[in-house]
Amino acid sequence: MSNQLQYESSPYLLQHKDNPVNWMPWGEEAFARARREDKPVFLSIGYSTCHWCHVMAHESFEDEEIAAILNESYVSIKVDKEERPDIDSIYMAACQALTGSGGWPTSIFMTAEQKPFFAGTYFPKTGRFGMLGLRELLLAVRDTWETNLPKSELEQTIELQIAYLTREAGQYPYAHAMFLVALSDWLRPQQMITAVYRKAEDIQEIKQCFKYIPSDCTVRIVQGPTEEYPLLKERVSYYLCENRSCLPPMNQAEFLKHLGVERRIPEL
Repeated sequence: MSNQLQYESSPYLLQHKDNPVNWMPWGEEAFARARREDKPVFLSIGYSTCHWCHVMAHESFEDEEIAAILNESYVSIKVDKEERPDIDSIYMAACQALTGSGGWPTSIFMTAEQKPFFAGTYFPKTGRFGMLGLRELLLAVRDTWETNLPKSELEQTIELQIAYLTREAGQYPYAHAMFLVALSDWLRPQQMITAVYRKAEDIQEIKQCFKYIPSDCTVRIVQGPTEEYPLLKERVSYYLCENRSCLPPMNQAEFLKHLGVERRIPEL
């Protein structure tokens, strides 16, 4: 059974007309439905000759399980970037602002008011090779959305959920990218950990430490050194703030000892 893309003229959109996902084209009808049904919007932007767009379509958008989640809990919109470069430019800028990078397919989670709260590019169906899976992401956003929190608090909670899933999947920022979980005081003021690194290869050390960090900690990773976060002897440095009181920067061994981890991780 074809979805609403069957009435479109774009060759790219027509490629998705027989997906089990109930795709809608960009327009007021889709956003009115999201408001009426109180659902988040999943926006997917691509183009006909995009390799990873086709990979994601085959892995996820042709998959009955993913389609069932999208159809039940989201309003799903497909956009051809070549047909609507205006929409593409807006949400590519949003993706770059939220993640530090961009590309196609562009995957945007947003409200019915067209306010993005999470963005990415290609996601495999399930997490693999250190990548967050679309299935896990869709379920996390769905479960948090259905808590009926005020929207401002809801977006922060979704951000926390995604941050936790991303950390669990082993996906971390590289080069210039910054991974920042911004949380309001009501949610979790107790602990914030900032890991500062110089080179991309130093991320491996942070990944090893993350398995010991409690999942209810706010974590951010920053490329340094910066004026606010200097590095210790050119290595990764860890800053821990608890109840708005921050400890001096620590190296890996000191940080693990503070967390109560007796076993020292071998130096890289």
